[in-house]
Amino acid sequence: IAGTVANFTGPTPGGQSSSVSLESNDAVAAGTGGVLGFGGRYLGASYANWASIKGLKTDATAGNYGGYLSFWTRLHGAGSVERMRIADNGNVGIGTTAPAAKLDVAGTARADYLLIDPQDGISEGGEIQLIGSGGYGSVQLDNYQGNARIHTLAAGKQFQVLGGDALINGLVVGRGAGNIDSNTATGYNALIYNTTQYSNTANGYE
Repeated sequence: IAGTVANFTGPTPGGQSSSVSLESNDAVAAGTGGVLGFGGRYLGASYANWASIKGLKTDATAGNYGGYLSFWTRLHGAGSVERMRIADNGNVGIGTTAPAAKLDVAGTARADYLLIDPQDGISEGGEIQLIGSGGYGSVQLDNYQGNARIHTLAAGKQFQVLGGDALINGLVVGRGAGNIDSNTATGYNALIYNTTQYSNTANGYE
């Protein structure tokens, strides 16, 4: 069929109504619903679907009509795989079918610019948490009332720089600056662990 295949004209539907509705007639079950496929010719007169959008039922409970929207694509020589899901609660998952946050990405994400602008009125401002595993706790970078903080969220854990020295201009620390040249430290046990380097200044005792 060439040209326009279908054209639907009418007033804008309200509520849960729609201009076009794709519905299944399966028995009540999770994962049933309408599917919109996209495809075309891939070899001569042979056709294949290479992407689809599915609106499916969330659970198998009779009387429940909560649903989710999922997006599927396929690689050559492979079947379709769900790539993204908008859950019934509005959470969006990429690479996961069970998003636990507004945006839940399983895998590597890349952005040219990341803006964290909290809208809940919390005075701490934006926060980034690096979740630890194996009992190592987590590290948090946040904006507390205009002050930048890096701190651990587990008792007994310390902030460390591994694999080499840290070069920071105007460094002021409280307990030991480590094996680095030209440090300034203040407070109890200032620079107590720095015994091999030079041009260090410490104010305090011990």
